[in-house]
Amino acid sequence: MAALTTATSNINSPVNFVLMKALLSAARKKLPFFNGTLSASMQKEGNGAASVKWRRIENLTAVTTALSEVNGTAAAFLGRDAVRPTYTDITATVQKYGNAVLTTEEMDLYQVNSKTVDFVDTLGANAGESLNRLMEVVYAGATTIRYSGSAAPTTTVTVSSAITLNDIKNNVNLLNAGSAMKFTTPGYGSVNVGTSPVRSSYYGICHMDVEEDIRLLSGFIPVEQYGGYTETMPFELGAVGGVRFCSTEIIPIL
Repeated sequence: MAALTTATSNINSPVNFVLMKALLSAARKKLPFFNGTLSASMQKEGNGAASVKWRRIENLTAVTTALSEVNGTAAAFLGRDAVRPTYTDITATVQKYGNAVLTTEEMDLYQVNSKTVDFVDTLGANAGESLNRLMEVVYAGATTIRYSGSAAPTTTVTVSSAITLNDIKNNVNLLNAGSAMKFTTPGYGSVNVGTSPVRSSYYGICHMDVEEDIRLLSGFIPVEQYGGYTETMPFELGAVGGVRFCSTEIIPIL
């Protein structure tokens, strides 16, 4: 049975009270899981598609042999051999998620006029959190994993197994060896006092608990030292080891 939200039994009527606007604002969580991603769009009419596809053309093998042009009768490509590119497809099927708030007419009788608007605003925030949590599940499905302190399975990760600079360097090295593309370009500093240059970097997402460990790593540059002259991502906290990190509370803690 659907749960109804009534003015009299679920929300105290604001009689003889002064409502403080700041306390009516819904809490907003840090939702960074779409930083650096490539979104897709769907056409609403015509094809009736319910899925989207991303296609990546793989790198070709480097050519190390000099070209030798054909003498005499010209052939297709002047005798050169052609290559066949390969590609990788990633397909996602569209699915629908969402919460709903059902209210009774007493909401209009006993509550301030903006209460329904507050509910809509809260539902919007909830939609954003739901979308980010779904994306977090995609992140959690990664198969190339290095746990903090070089721990093996998750059961050996303990409170004392704080993230190390070598953990970050290892992952950055794997990405670089796989010809991964950086998300950000280098920042070369500013004339302002207290600024620092920052190299081209990948994005990293961590929990608030891990944020404090990252801040203690050697070479960490806080975002306030480079955020004034280069674009930053939402909730970015700083850079170290070729990774620019942001933190969020919605990442599960092992």
